[in-house]
Amino acid sequence: MLNKVKITTAFLLSFCFLGFNAHAGLVKIDDKSDEKKISEIATGSYDGGNVGTGADPSGFWGSNLQLVADGTVSMLFEFISDHAAYNNAVFAGEGGDIGGLDNTIQGSFSVLFTGVADDFLPFSFIADCGGFSVSGCTSSKGSVQNGSNSQGDQGNDVSFFISKKVSNNTNSIYYLFFNDGTNDLDFDDMIVRLTVTPAEPPQEVPEPGALALLALGMIGFVARKRLIKR
Repeated sequence: MLNKVKITTAFLLSFCFLGFNAHAGLVKIDDKSDEKKISEIATGSYDGGNVGTGADPSGFWGSNLQLVADGTVSMLFEFISDHAAYNNAVFAGEGGDIGGLDNTIQGSFSVLFTGVADDFLPFSFIADCGGFSVSGCTSSKGSVQNGSNSQGDQGNDVSFFISKKVSNNTNSIYYLFFNDGTNDLDFDDMIVRLTVTPAEPPQEVPEPGALALLALGMIGFVARKRLIKR
Protein backbone atom coordinates (compact mmCIF):
# COMPACT_ATOMS: atom_id res chain seq x y z
CA MET A 1 0.00 0.00 0.00
CA LEU A 2 2.86 2.36 0.86
CA ASN A 3 4.45 1.81 -2.55
CA LYS A 4 1.16 2.65 -4.26
CA VAL A 5 0.96 5.96 -2.36
CA LYS A 6 4.53 6.88 -3.32
CA ILE A 7 3.94 6.13 -6.99
CA THR A 8 0.64 8.05 -7.08
CA THR A 9 2.29 11.08 -5.40
CA ALA A 10 5.12 11.07 -7.94
CA PHE A 11 2.59 10.87 -10.75
CA LEU A 12 0.70 13.92 -9.45
CA LEU A 13 3.89 15.89 -8.83
CA SER A 14 4.96 15.34 -12.41
CA PHE A 15 1.93 17.29 -13.63
CA CYS A 16 2.59 20.08 -11.12
CA PHE A 17 6.11 20.49 -12.49
CA LEU A 18 4.84 20.47 -16.07
CA GLY A 19 2.50 23.38 -15.32
CA PHE A 20 5.17 25.38 -13.47
CA ASN A 21 7.85 25.07 -16.13
CA ALA A 22 5.47 26.18 -18.88
CA HIS A 23 5.30 29.77 -17.59
CA ALA A 24 8.88 30.99 -17.33
CA GLY A 25 8.34 34.11 -19.46
CA LEU A 26 9.81 35.23 -22.79
CA VAL A 27 12.00 38.16 -21.77
CA LYS A 28 13.85 39.15 -18.62
CA ILE A 29 15.60 42.28 -17.32
CA ASP A 30 19.24 41.79 -16.39
CA ASP A 31 18.64 43.94 -13.27
CA LYS A 32 21.99 45.73 -13.31
CA SER A 33 20.53 48.35 -10.99
CA ASP A 34 17.99 48.68 -8.20
CA GLU A 35 14.33 49.15 -9.07
CA LYS A 36 13.22 52.76 -8.63
CA LYS A 37 10.60 55.18 -9.84
CA ILE A 38 11.61 57.63 -12.57
CA SER A 39 10.96 60.55 -10.21
CA GLU A 40 13.64 59.20 -7.86
CA ILE A 41 16.42 59.50 -10.45
CA ALA A 42 15.27 62.11 -12.97
CA THR A 43 17.05 65.46 -12.84
CA GLY A 44 15.08 67.08 -15.65
CA SER A 45 11.40 67.71 -16.21
CA TYR A 46 10.01 64.24 -16.92
CA ASP A 47 6.76 64.17 -18.88
CA GLY A 48 5.79 60.59 -19.62
CA GLY A 49 2.13 61.19 -20.29
CA ASN A 50 -0.27 58.27 -20.22
CA VAL A 51 1.93 55.31 -21.16
CA GLY A 52 -0.09 52.59 -19.49
CA THR A 53 2.30 52.08 -16.57
CA GLY A 54 1.35 55.19 -14.62
CA ALA A 55 2.63 58.75 -14.67
CA ASP A 56 5.63 57.77 -12.54
CA PRO A 57 6.50 54.16 -13.46
CA SER A 58 8.87 51.90 -11.56
CA GLY A 59 11.67 50.12 -13.38
CA PHE A 60 15.38 49.88 -14.01
CA TRP A 61 17.81 52.46 -15.38
CA GLY A 62 20.87 51.14 -17.18
CA SER A 63 19.52 47.60 -17.49
CA ASN A 64 18.96 45.48 -20.61
CA LEU A 65 16.44 42.97 -21.97
CA GLN A 66 17.36 39.33 -22.62
CA LEU A 67 15.70 36.19 -23.97
CA VAL A 68 14.73 33.69 -21.30
CA ALA A 69 15.16 30.63 -23.54
CA ASP A 70 16.21 29.56 -27.04
CA GLY A 71 13.68 30.40 -29.74
CA THR A 72 12.22 32.94 -32.14
CA VAL A 73 10.15 35.90 -30.95
CA SER A 74 8.31 38.75 -32.61
CA MET A 75 9.17 42.23 -31.34
CA LEU A 76 6.58 44.97 -31.89
CA PHE A 77 7.80 48.55 -31.30
CA GLU A 78 5.13 51.23 -30.91
CA PHE A 79 5.80 54.96 -30.68
CA ILE A 80 4.16 56.49 -27.60
CA SER A 81 5.48 60.05 -27.28
CA ASP A 82 8.52 62.31 -27.25
CA HIS A 83 9.56 65.58 -25.64
CA ALA A 84 12.84 66.40 -27.33
CA ALA A 85 14.54 68.92 -29.59
CA TYR A 86 16.48 66.08 -31.20
CA ASN A 87 15.22 63.85 -34.00
CA ASN A 88 15.53 60.61 -32.02
CA ALA A 89 15.00 57.11 -33.39
CA VAL A 90 14.91 53.45 -32.45
CA PHE A 91 16.08 50.63 -34.71
CA ALA A 92 15.78 46.87 -34.31
CA GLY A 93 16.96 43.76 -36.04
CA GLU A 94 20.21 42.14 -37.03
CA GLY A 95 22.30 44.67 -38.92
CA GLY A 96 20.17 47.56 -37.63
CA ASP A 97 18.49 48.08 -40.99
CA ILE A 98 14.95 46.83 -40.47
CA GLY A 99 12.97 49.84 -39.36
CA GLY A 100 12.64 52.79 -37.05
CA LEU A 101 10.61 55.57 -35.51
CA ASP A 102 11.38 59.22 -34.90
CA ASN A 103 9.64 62.55 -34.49
CA THR A 104 8.44 62.52 -38.10
CA ILE A 105 8.10 58.79 -38.81
CA GLN A 106 5.80 57.75 -36.00
CA GLY A 107 3.77 54.59 -35.74
CA SER A 108 4.97 51.03 -35.24
CA PHE A 109 7.03 48.25 -36.75
CA SER A 110 7.77 44.62 -35.93
CA VAL A 111 10.71 42.28 -36.48
CA LEU A 112 11.56 38.66 -35.76
CA PHE A 113 14.53 37.66 -33.64
CA THR A 114 15.99 34.18 -33.26
CA GLY A 115 18.42 33.65 -30.41
CA VAL A 116 19.47 31.54 -27.48
CA ALA A 117 18.90 31.97 -23.75
CA ASP A 118 20.42 35.20 -22.35
CA ASP A 119 20.87 36.80 -25.79
CA PHE A 120 20.13 40.53 -25.71
CA LEU A 121 17.20 41.69 -27.84
CA PRO A 122 18.67 43.52 -30.87
CA PHE A 123 17.53 47.13 -30.73
CA SER A 124 19.19 50.54 -30.37
CA PHE A 125 18.19 54.11 -29.60
CA ILE A 126 19.85 56.91 -31.58
CA ALA A 127 20.03 60.54 -30.44
CA ASP A 128 19.52 63.19 -33.13
CA CYS A 129 19.33 60.84 -36.09
CA GLY A 130 20.25 62.73 -39.26
CA GLY A 131 19.29 61.56 -42.74
CA PHE A 132 16.74 59.20 -41.24
CA SER A 133 15.63 56.18 -43.27
CA VAL A 134 14.82 52.55 -42.58
CA SER A 135 18.49 51.75 -43.25
CA GLY A 136 19.82 53.95 -40.47
CA CYS A 137 21.13 57.44 -39.72
CA THR A 138 23.76 59.35 -41.67
CA SER A 139 24.72 61.19 -38.48
CA SER A 140 23.87 61.21 -34.79
CA LYS A 141 24.87 62.61 -31.42
CA GLY A 142 25.20 59.19 -29.86
CA SER A 143 23.45 55.87 -29.54
CA VAL A 144 22.87 53.09 -27.04
CA GLN A 145 22.38 49.43 -27.88
CA ASN A 146 20.44 47.02 -25.71
CA GLY A 147 23.11 44.94 -24.03
CA SER A 148 25.38 47.96 -23.60
CA ASN A 149 22.92 50.19 -21.77
CA SER A 150 24.32 51.65 -18.55
CA GLN A 151 23.73 54.59 -16.25
CA GLY A 152 26.79 56.34 -17.67
CA ASP A 153 27.55 59.98 -16.95
CA GLN A 154 24.14 60.98 -15.63
CA GLY A 155 22.33 63.16 -18.18
CA ASN A 156 25.26 63.54 -20.57
CA ASP A 157 25.22 59.96 -21.89
CA VAL A 158 22.40 58.38 -23.86
CA SER A 159 20.61 55.63 -21.95
CA PHE A 160 17.16 54.20 -21.38
CA PHE A 161 14.89 53.18 -18.51
CA ILE A 162 12.87 49.93 -18.61
CA SER A 163 9.46 49.48 -17.00
CA LYS A 164 7.74 46.09 -17.10
CA LYS A 165 3.99 45.84 -17.56
CA VAL A 166 3.40 42.15 -18.41
CA SER A 167 5.77 39.19 -18.65
CA ASN A 168 4.70 35.60 -19.28
CA ASN A 169 5.26 32.89 -21.87
CA THR A 170 2.74 34.27 -24.37
CA ASN A 171 3.03 38.04 -24.01
CA SER A 172 5.71 40.34 -22.57
CA ILE A 173 5.20 44.12 -22.61
CA TYR A 174 7.86 46.65 -21.62
CA TYR A 175 7.98 50.45 -21.81
CA LEU A 176 11.31 51.97 -22.85
CA PHE A 177 12.07 55.55 -21.77
CA PHE A 178 14.96 57.11 -23.71
CA ASN A 179 17.24 59.89 -22.47
CA ASP A 180 19.15 61.52 -25.36
CA GLY A 181 21.96 62.99 -23.24
CA THR A 182 21.26 66.72 -23.51
CA ASN A 183 22.61 67.61 -20.05
CA ASP A 184 19.49 66.44 -18.28
CA LEU A 185 18.09 63.11 -17.15
CA ASP A 186 14.39 63.12 -17.91
CA PHE A 187 13.63 59.83 -19.76
CA ASP A 188 10.92 61.43 -21.89
CA ASP A 189 12.96 62.20 -25.03
CA MET A 190 11.34 59.17 -26.62
CA ILE A 191 8.95 56.61 -25.15
CA VAL A 192 8.35 53.29 -26.90
CA ARG A 193 6.21 50.29 -26.01
CA LEU A 194 7.83 46.93 -26.81
CA THR A 195 5.62 43.85 -27.04
CA VAL A 196 7.34 40.47 -27.36
CA THR A 197 5.36 37.39 -28.41
CA PRO A 198 6.34 33.90 -29.60
CA ALA A 199 6.81 33.65 -33.37
CA GLU A 200 4.95 30.33 -33.14
CA PRO A 201 2.39 29.03 -30.62
CA PRO A 202 4.27 28.19 -27.41
CA GLN A 203 5.22 24.56 -26.94
CA GLU A 204 5.03 23.34 -23.36
CA VAL A 205 8.27 21.36 -23.20
CA PRO A 206 8.71 19.59 -19.84
CA GLU A 207 11.99 19.60 -17.97
CA PRO A 208 14.00 16.32 -17.91
CA GLY A 209 13.17 15.84 -14.23
CA ALA A 210 9.47 16.22 -14.94
CA LEU A 211 9.69 13.62 -17.71
CA ALA A 212 11.32 11.20 -15.27
CA LEU A 213 8.51 11.73 -12.76
CA LEU A 214 5.92 11.25 -15.48
CA ALA A 215 7.56 7.98 -16.56
CA LEU A 216 7.60 6.81 -12.94
CA GLY A 217 3.92 7.60 -12.63
CA MET A 218 3.09 5.64 -15.78
CA ILE A 219 5.07 2.63 -14.50
CA GLY A 220 3.10 2.75 -11.26
CA PHE A 221 -0.17 3.00 -13.17
CA VAL A 222 0.65 -0.10 -15.25
CA ALA A 223 1.81 -2.01 -12.15
CA ARG A 224 -1.43 -1.17 -10.36
CA LYS A 225 -3.52 -2.47 -13.25
CA ARG A 226 -1.60 -5.74 -13.18
CA LEU A 227 -2.21 -6.12 -9.43
CA ILE A 228 -5.93 -5.54 -9.92
CA LYS A 229 -6.09 -8.23 -12.63
CA ARG A 230 -4.51 -10.73 -10.22
